[in-house]
Amino acid sequence: MPVSSAIMSPWTKQVVIHNGTIEVKGWAYSGGGRWPGKQSQSTVFNNQSANLHTIERVECSPDGGHTWYPVPVQNMSKKYKYAWRTWHMQLPVIAEGWIEILARCWDNSLNTQPVEIRHAWNWGLHVTHSCHRIKVYSVNKSYALTAKRLGQFEEHGESLGPITRPTEFPTISMNEYEKYWETVDPRDIDE
Repeated sequence: MPVSSAIMSPWTKQVVIHNGTIEVKGWAYSGGGRWPGKQSQSTVFNNQSANLHTIERVECSPDGGHTWYPVPVQNMSKKYKYAWRTWHMQLPVIAEGWIEILARCWDNSLNTQPVEIRHAWNWGLHVTHSCHRIKVYSVNKSYALTAKRLGQFEEHGESLGPITRPTEFPTISMNEYEKYWETVDPRDIDE
């Protein structure tokens, strides 16, 4: 088995309301690492060798692989030889809208996961081990306008999701809309 990891939470296509960080949980596994150095049988049976072969590092990216944040070591489960290691972290996210979260890991032999699937495809077997990717819809309530809109939903007793449905109430007045476009240039400017 190649070194691999996956994100268990949040789910793909989930709307995540957060305050600038998203709780991300997952697992990592290394089936191809090594035992460094020679071990005595008593060391192996006393479970003192459990920290010698396993996933050593896990990282997550909130922007499709451009920026990576390490999972704190204390947020990873105990090391065992050829065992899955679960992990969790608070991933910093400043963006709103659709984002792509990635996870990758390393073992003690410095085996890692490539970011792109085409760099990892194994034509002789059925498995690939590129970074696991999920897309979520980020709603960052640390922004004043987003917090205001979420407050409107709460006042009216409505749920934000699904995000594709029209609301029963206006989320912005016509005056606010016109005032916004007086201060902001349109995206498509013909010069």
